[in-house]
Amino acid sequence: DPTDIEIERFKEDGVQDTVRETIDACNSEARDETDATVRETKYKDCRSQTVRQTMADITGKNSSEITAVNVRRHIKRAAKQRVKDEMKAAAARNSSQTRRRLSQADRDTAVKTAIKEVMGLDNDPSDVDVEKYKLDAVKDSVLETMEACNEESRENTTANSTSRKLALKQCREATAKKEIADITGKPENDITPTDIRRTIKHATKSRIRDVLKEVEKIPKSSKTEKDTFRNDQIKKGTLCV
Repeated sequence: DPTDIEIERFKEDGVQDTVRETIDACNSEARDETDATVRETKYKDCRSQTVRQTMADITGKNSSEITAVNVRRHIKRAAKQRVKDEMKAAAARNSSQTRRRLSQADRDTAVKTAIKEVMGLDNDPSDVDVEKYKLDAVKDSVLETMEACNEESRENTTANSTSRKLALKQCREATAKKEIADITGKPENDITPTDIRRTIKHATKSRIRDVLKEVEKIPKSSKTEKDTFRNDQIKKGTLCV
């Protein structure tokens, strides 16, 4: 059976995927409105009503229990996921030998469009916001890569401690490096060890924040048991450092 933490993570991913589908469909319909004031009202309704009700339905809660902050947090995560998908699509296109390579300006335009469409905006996000979303996309991609490496290492029961450490080192120095290069559109030679370690560190912090939230959802019989459980999960979450 999956662990309690894994179950909470899958449940959260299920909510997140549903929110993304809902906000994409709702905002798409709102964008067809030609009157700017009416369009803005529809965008707001997508957030405050449609997404909120969807979250209530999938979590089994009343819509009144779903806060505006929680709704906006999930929508922002949906925007980050969309930006990551756009950056990976651009990387795949640029690796093709038969299609025109996208310039950095093309990539930034795609990111801006993604943010606008998911967040329900008429105006372009600022350059600072664009860079923040791009950094989050890189961080999330590297986190997925490192978690996959860690899982593979843990499942390899025939490997000794030294072999596992070497495998994780290879994952950091080669696999994660290539992931950063691909999603940023940079040559691998431009990705320094400092870039890799900084990105992994940011990714780990993000993973720990999620772990702490997941831990609080799982009941334990005592504070001591909860503290032990929390510390154990934090250690597991920091394996990619």
